[in-house]
Amino acid sequence: MSLRLAQYNNQLTTQTITASDAGHTQVIKAMNVSKAKGFASIIQPEYITDCKVESDDDCATGFVVFKRDAYSGSINFKASRVKQAWVIQEFEWPNICVRFKRGNDNNWSQEPVKK
Repeated sequence: MSLRLAQYNNQLTTQTITASDAGHTQVIKAMNVSKAKGFASIIQPEYITDCKVESDDDCATGFVVFKRDAYSGSINFKASRVKQAWVIQEFEWPNICVRFKRGNDNNWSQEPVKK
């Protein structure tokens, strides 16, 4: 199944996520929980089952584990402090072997990663 994941800058990235045909409606519904806020995401705060963060004043790294009826996974991330707010700069989804990086223009690019 192919889903479109909305990014903060309203750019769309197509990513393939494995789910049963019967479960794809559940995946889309789960992603759209935040639609009223202007984005869709595989990870919603209520889906997070574990999170670990190590940080200093300006950088943070960690992982988030998430579970929903139709899917589950974990994502590694890197963030930096920008104007007193934390901004995700990179995240890696090992289950589907992809890394997303935020460019200086705030657009996301993706690259394959080895398992």
